[in-house]
Amino acid sequence: MRICQINIEEFGGIREKSVIFSEGFNLIIGENESGKSTVCAFIKFVFYGFADQQERTQYSNLDTGNAIGSLTIKADNGESFVIERRDGQNIRGRVKVSRADTGETFELWKERAGSPGEFFLSVQEKLYVRSLYVSQKSGAALGGGSAEAVSNLLLSGDEAINLKRAKNQLDGVRKNYRLKRGRGGLISDIEDRLKQLKERFDASQEAKLEAEEIATQIKKKTDEISEYGKKISEAEEIVKLKRAAVIRRLKNESSELSARIQENRKNREDISKNGKIPDSDTITRATALDGELTASRANQALLEKTLGTKE
Repeated sequence: MRICQINIEEFGGIREKSVIFSEGFNLIIGENESGKSTVCAFIKFVFYGFADQQERTQYSNLDTGNAIGSLTIKADNGESFVIERRDGQNIRGRVKVSRADTGETFELWKERAGSPGEFFLSVQEKLYVRSLYVSQKSGAALGGGSAEAVSNLLLSGDEAINLKRAKNQLDGVRKNYRLKRGRGGLISDIEDRLKQLKERFDASQEAKLEAEEIATQIKKKTDEISEYGKKISEAEEIVKLKRAAVIRRLKNESSELSARIQENRKNREDISKNGKIPDSDTITRATALDGELTASRANQALLEKTLGTKE
């Protein structure tokens, strides 16, 4: 992301001033009190606003008490945006971000950050003023050791920490995460935990495959049971139909036997009444009829016992 242009309407001692920046390194040169620091403060103001009332008083326009302006930036993906900020005694402080090519309002930054600087620069205001932006006030605080303080600032984020102390802090952090010799520290603990989790994951994968195989076998057996159930139902229906047929046949045989018994009784009565001796054919026929009747009754009783029915 780079700053392409700034437009100062009212800020400090500057009014109606525009500056266009070229790609790469830009250097602003001028006499003391010519506005160099004011331009830097204006860029910070557009990105983050005023940090406190003291800063507002210092950089509000001397005549109107307002701070108004905008800057145009170009993101890494090629999109350009305009950030406008207004602040003052008679103006309710507000900031607006829009697309440079269409003028369409851009609201996404409000969902992800507290200021345009945090969204577009990915840097909070405190870190910005300690790294990207050094004001006259902070520069004066560096004193004679300005070179060392700037180095400290770049390495540690704090101009008060010298290189030796920064190195000691770095060694402490390194030791906390991984010991210099052997295993130990947070990284080693995380690696051991990762190994345990991987072993558990591999075991769970094997258990999952085994469970899937068991589920397949259960489904197969369930399908077989269902198929056997259908066959049993079909067999029961066939037995039911055969049983009904046998019962009907028994009833028909019983009816026929009853008719023959009645006929045999009538013949006997005729013989007894008329005093006639039946011929050999009649006796043979009657004897056969009695045997057949006895056999039929025995057969009927056996069938009824087998089928569990009663006449």
